Amino acid sequence: MAAIKTAIRFLRASWVNHMAELPFPFPGNRISGHGRNG
Repeated sequence: MAAIKTAIRFLRASWVNHMAELPFPFPGNRISGHGRNG
């Protein structure tokens, strides 16, 4: 089921990118290496 894994990976990347844009200490900031937490 490679399609499902790809979809999950895409959604996860989208979530991380979205969180990194917010000025709050969400986990996404740490995962992406961007944001206030670096």
